Amino acid sequence: MFGMLALTSLLVFRRDGIAGVRHGAAVSIAMTRSVLAQVVMGMLLAGMAQVVLPTEVVSGWMGSESGIRGVLIGVAVGSVVPAGPFVVLPLMGGLLAMGAGPGPIAALITAWSVIAVSRTFVFDIPFLGPAFTLSKLLVALPFPFIAGFITPVILRLVDCLPVSGRCGTAYLIVSPVERTRARRGKTKFMNMSPVSCR
Repeated sequence: MFGMLALTSLLVFRRDGIAGVRHGAAVSIAMTRSVLAQVVMGMLLAGMAQVVLPTEVVSGWMGSESGIRGVLIGVAVGSVVPAGPFVVLPLMGGLLAMGAGPGPIAALITAWSVIAVSRTFVFDIPFLGPAFTLSKLLVALPFPFIAGFITPVILRLVDCLPVSGRCGTAYLIVSPVERTRARRGKTKFMNMSPVSCR
């Protein structure tokens, strides 16, 4: 990120000089001010949700073993959430850390992205018309369910890590919750069991 910033600043300096760099910095500061409140609120909401919502409830209703029920909950919640990405994504990260499964979270984020009710009535229908909006929704409707059911499968393949040992190569599944706990120093991944990576 710092490398990209340095390269971009150098290109601006070569083209427009120090005045261009100052203008770019001013635009960046203005953009930061416009989204800073949303970012802070999103982080606070994610933190408060981890305190208020019981982990057992989250893992029970939207955990990895919740199946179709968890995906349906994710689609339903995602379609009605009116907030923007600075609020929704930190909240989803918090739910993952509390035991929500990748399938329901993927369904929630995808539904929020493609079939959000608030955006449909506020923007899509007025600007694009009811016929186009209905056609778009019918095409997009399967995607949250596809994401909800396929994401855990792909995540299992991605998170299947080869570990060499005296007995050959074993494979350990690293769940999002375990990764979060490890970053916080609460586990050393000792509770993971070797599985076949196929």
